[in-house]
Amino acid sequence: MKIHPHAPLLHLPDYQTPTHEILAGLKQQGDPEADAVIKFLFTNQQAKVLNQLMQQLQLNRDLTNQSLPTEVKVFFENAGQIPTWADDDLLAQASRFFTQYAHQFTSMLSFLSLPYTYAAAHGVQVLYLTKRMHHDVTRRLHETARFLLDVTALNAFTPEGKGIVSSLKVRLMHAAVRYHLAKRPQWKATWGVPINQEEMVGTSLSFSVLPILGLQKMGNHLNQRDMTAYLHLWKVVGVFLGNEALYLPNRYKEGIQLETLIRQRNFAPSPEGKTLTQALIQSLEKSLGKRFPKGFVTAYMRFLLGDELANMVGVPPYNWTKALVNTFRASNVFKTLSPTPSTAGQEFLQQMQYFLKKDPVEFKIPLVV
Repeated sequence: MKIHPHAPLLHLPDYQTPTHEILAGLKQQGDPEADAVIKFLFTNQQAKVLNQLMQQLQLNRDLTNQSLPTEVKVFFENAGQIPTWADDDLLAQASRFFTQYAHQFTSMLSFLSLPYTYAAAHGVQVLYLTKRMHHDVTRRLHETARFLLDVTALNAFTPEGKGIVSSLKVRLMHAAVRYHLAKRPQWKATWGVPINQEEMVGTSLSFSVLPILGLQKMGNHLNQRDMTAYLHLWKVVGVFLGNEALYLPNRYKEGIQLETLIRQRNFAPSPEGKTLTQALIQSLEKSLGKRFPKGFVTAYMRFLLGDELANMVGVPPYNWTKALVNTFRASNVFKTLSPTPSTAGQEFLQQMQYFLKKDPVEFKIPLVV
């Protein structure tokens, strides 16, 4: 399916607005296809072997690697097919949109999307019990940045791209976490299935709708078509991650409505959420060093989250550095009104790629949790 660049976006894939009842059902669902592969690997003591083989899978075309276990090859063959409704023009537009605001998108990941997910009182238990989000924050941020760059690249879903292979690695990693946590006595049935379908939808929104909301809060004047294209990208990525695509929104307004419903159902203060938020704040303050004054990290985070969510995850109150956030916001307003596109996004992405090559990230199936 192709859409002319100037044509109205009328032929988007199906979307069904989830109700409370639907989301309650999704909370009890995992990812049957990926879960079956992980169960087979651990039952047959092949998970460690697969981790070794997965290091050879760097590009989408490598998914046909013949040395993989048969069950894994079949899974990759089926799960690695791009949806028939995926639109090349929209995906290309989404990539350009991401590049234009690359610095801000990656900033939103650390200052908005991650602390936002920590407000989900049940979902945050996965992150807390696996320990990596507060014991190895920097590494986790690198992994997430690597994944973000892989799926937003212009060639992400071509044979020479990395979007599909990175998504499927993350999908198997999630299934392994689900496999381990379901056996842990600490896991409560009231929390639903670990990394369940409702949480997966919420995570997709934290990568798609939430950063757009953050860009708008920072004074950027965004094009409706760009926002729709970006949601389309994350709907495609969601399929590779094992999401129920029917419940991933096509338009920004739909996404905001769904985010509100999921937040109402799942968000509440928790000791675990506050612990992870504090670990994130400390990591960001350390990485920024003396480039920004003390308090800026939490001021920026509180500004993006809003007071209600910031209080929920334990972000400290504003200090005088809120004035710096307002200055940045005014600067963004000026930039988005400029008729000349900036190359800053491309330069920033080149720097990020260089940095990640020096400190390579490899997605692995956790053998224990």
